Amino acid sequence: MHEQHLRVWLPFLGIGLILGATVIVASWMMLAEGGKAQDSPIAQVETSEAPSPEVYEKQIHDMIGMVDVWSANEMYGILLSMRVPSDYREFHFALVQALEDLRDGKVEEGKSAIEALKVVYPWLANLP
Repeated sequence: MHEQHLRVWLPFLGIGLILGATVIVASWMMLAEGGKAQDSPIAQVETSEAPSPEVYEKQIHDMIGMVDVWSANEMYGILLSMRVPSDYREFHFALVQALEDLRDGKVEEGKSAIEALKVVYPWLANLP
């Protein structure tokens, strides 16, 4: 009788031990990486404040400079997670919309929206 209980609970015990070990190793890895700099060229602001306009322009510059490395999906996700200075909210929204068009296969609409942004925001025209 005791052997039957062992057969029933042994797989669950093994799974529990494996999950526990996984959580411990993942926690240890996260703590070990805590002091390292991020590989992303976009430095995320940890406070509730938006970055200065100069920092924001540099973030956009760095991101657009990596267009050949990142897909429109990745850039779209990064743009959605960025904090934006209040003066750049309309620009940021329009850029997100342009990337959404590119993601949805509306390539001409997306490209023309980005070109229109370059006319309104001259600092964007100087980017690669």
